[in-house]
Amino acid sequence: MRQGTTTNCRDERYYYELSGRTTQKIGVVIFRSLSVCSLVYVVVAASGYLQFGEATQGDIFLNYLSSKDPSATFGRTALAIHLAMTFPLIFNALRLAVHSLISHRQETAELSALQAAGYSVLLVPLIVAVGTLIPEISVVFSFNGSLFGSLIVYIFPAAMYAKLSRLHQGVSWGWLAP
Repeated sequence: MRQGTTTNCRDERYYYELSGRTTQKIGVVIFRSLSVCSLVYVVVAASGYLQFGEATQGDIFLNYLSSKDPSATFGRTALAIHLAMTFPLIFNALRLAVHSLISHRQETAELSALQAAGYSVLLVPLIVAVGTLIPEISVVFSFNGSLFGSLIVYIFPAAMYAKLSRLHQGVSWGWLAP
């Protein structure tokens, strides 16, 4: 859920922009925001399933492909607006992540205009190619779930434990958790 709302990339900024900020206050803001998003997701998912039942496809818009139904047109329009508004937020986080990987910096560094343009010229065509070559979003979600599910359950906890153990016991785990 937090991936879809891009808050995972921007929590720190939201916290510092909050007036009278406290951890309790940001917790309330996050809870309310994600509650509204969850409610919308559940209503949309239930509506699609109630209309198509077992014939519901991984990408619900495939069910409405030839439909001239006003609600389907509204859904397509809303999705286009959503993608147009959230892509820059997610893409900026991607550019910064790629930059920090390439430059081997722990902290988030600001990009120059030339660097940002360079990353954009390289990454946007790659994203378009992947989006064009993989016609069903469910394939992407399957890979995402299988890869990151395993990382979250097995790899990240072990790497965090190794990193913490190294800090306290002097064991060298640099190859696993630099």
